Amino acid sequence: MTTHETPHEHPEHGLESPDLRKLGMWIFLSSEVIFFGSLIITFLVYKARVGHLHPGHDVLNINITSLITFILLSSSLTMVLALSAIQRNQIAEGKRWLLATAILGSIFVSVQIYEYSELVHEGLTIAGSLYGSAFFTLTGFHGTHVFIVVIMLFTLLGMTQAGKFNAQHFLPVEIVGLYWQTVYPGRNLSSTPLVPYNASLDKVIGDSLTGSETKYWSDTIEAWDRETGEYHRAWYKPSWNTWIDWEQEAPPSFDFQADSGYWINVLVWNDSADICFVGKVARTARSIQVEVGRNLRATPYPVQQALGDSNLVGSGFTGNSVKFWSDTVEWWNPTTLNYDRVYYDPDPLDRGWKNWDGTAAVRAFLPCESFWVNIMVWNSPFTWTVPVPYEYPTQ
Repeated sequence: MTTHETPHEHPEHGLESPDLRKLGMWIFLSSEVIFFGSLIITFLVYKARVGHLHPGHDVLNINITSLITFILLSSSLTMVLALSAIQRNQIAEGKRWLLATAILGSIFVSVQIYEYSELVHEGLTIAGSLYGSAFFTLTGFHGTHVFIVVIMLFTLLGMTQAGKFNAQHFLPVEIVGLYWQTVYPGRNLSSTPLVPYNASLDKVIGDSLTGSETKYWSDTIEAWDRETGEYHRAWYKPSWNTWIDWEQEAPPSFDFQADSGYWINVLVWNDSADICFVGKVARTARSIQVEVGRNLRATPYPVQQALGDSNLVGSGFTGNSVKFWSDTVEWWNPTTLNYDRVYYDPDPLDRGWKNWDGTAAVRAFLPCESFWVNIMVWNSPFTWTVPVPYEYPTQ
């Protein structure tokens, strides 16, 4: 993303066109869904007409089928971990996960070739029966799909080795990740990387998430109320085309503000969503109020910012060599379903940010990622002056 403000003819609108390369991949994925769907429908129509599709299904090896299914599901996880590592600028870790994904994909293709040879030996061929024709057509196209992705993964691995990707440039990795896996439901800590023109949920989020006429079946957004120690929740009602407060049929009691974090909860049966934000790129340092207790915050910048460059300590964050006495910062980890926590050690001999296990922390504040800033009760509140992590052009 460029670091200058982009003029927008409709600043009140809450959504923005995504990167055309990513959009192209989504269109391609949609065409694949249609293609495979047509093959499956054709198979079901023939089955309905014939009544049965023997011989064939009785020679399939359920153990091999279970194995390659497990391998494919595992590769989805490793691909997500690869993208996450590169987004955090952990390039070495990203390469390991990319390699693991490519290896799993290669194993899948190899086992499928072995399965084909066994089935042919048993007499099941593409021309021998309707079942064989349907089976080899469906699984063959899917195997070709995986084979192409494996080639792309090894290409990405070579590009990563050559230093082509980092925390600011990872879209090619993300596109392959979309190609490989696209559904990630659950709880997500999110924020806006820009300063919204209009911070209402209807303008910032709109209908990007999956709503429902009943709140219990809708994706939701939660905002932390530090004063009460509770969450305020909103849900989306499609027939009204608006977000609604969880407790009463009224507008939500919160907006999607810059500098704040929010839980976005995608129900397990819904698809993940790409939320695109429209707003101004911050030109000057942001002033964020941090109170005693837990503060759900975010840095509204479209690039990452290292902990050491964030001026958090310089603004009033109090560290301690004993981690239990230090203020802390926490990020939600969707992989472990737990928090990654860091503290600041002011010891002159070992000064710096530390992970909870005492190792040097390499975390950074990332675009669209929110976090908790926890201030101990005996320390003082402060205003966090967050410097702009880029040089804003004057022209």
